[in-house]
Amino acid sequence: MSKKINKWVLISIILAVLLISLLVYIGVKSYKFAKESEKNDIFLQGAQYGYQNAVANLMQSGADCKPVDVYIQNETMQFIDASCLSG
Repeated sequence: MSKKINKWVLISIILAVLLISLLVYIGVKSYKFAKESEKNDIFLQGAQYGYQNAVANLMQSGADCKPVDVYIQNETMQFIDASCLSG
């Protein structure tokens, strides 16, 4: 009878180890997902700040009715406030 008890004890220990391993695995995955999500949020906040800063700079530069040069890669455009054209 002690061999049957030992088998059940061994099976219980193996199942407990598997359960603990599964819980640790899920915890690590959740932690990594939360960290990646946090990094993504910070990146999006930085991009939004950059867009707002670029538009504010364009508006400030064009406030005196002079053309504003905008460069992107190998292309250049000049922007001017439409209200400056009517005056």
